[in-house]
Amino acid sequence: MEESAWLHPQIKQGWLLFTLIKPTDKNISSEVYAIYHGRFVEMMLAHFDSHFTSALASALPADGDRIS
Repeated sequence: MEESAWLHPQIKQGWLLFTLIKPTDKNISSEVYAIYHGRFVEMMLAHFDSHFTSALASALPADGDRIS
């Protein structure tokens, strides 16, 4: 799964948005989409839980996600 996608941070008013970006030569599968979201939220909870109050991951690609 190495280099299957990248998380792109965007600063919004009062929150931080991460969108998923695919490599130029392939699309992102539903499994990779789920793994990136799940592991990212897991990392945030494990290491930065006192720095935020909530996290949200969408079930389907959202605005800004570039997966295909």
